[in-house]
Amino acid sequence: MNHLARPVVLSLLVMAGLVFGCDASTFAYQGPDPARGRGPGCYSLLDDIFGSTKPSDALRSTEFGVSVILFGVAGVIGYRERRRRHAAARLTSA
Repeated sequence: MNHLARPVVLSLLVMAGLVFGCDASTFAYQGPDPARGRGPGCYSLLDDIFGSTKPSDALRSTEFGVSVILFGVAGVIGYRERRRRHAAARLTSA
């Protein structure tokens, strides 16, 4: 991966992880929407994307899982980048 692309990818992964994590842990009540056939409840981002007519706990759990995976991948990329920089600095100082 290009050395300029790594920070961008890392930032996007962290931001996506934050979006999914915050959305999964936020329970904002939405009133009924008869035009869309939706009842009242606490809908998540994935409920809105998939057009659910009732809030789904399975989708909320999926959002938590996706946020954990995104943060994990960002952590691995950051760790590998740090090791790569440390190894390069060691080689140039020797």
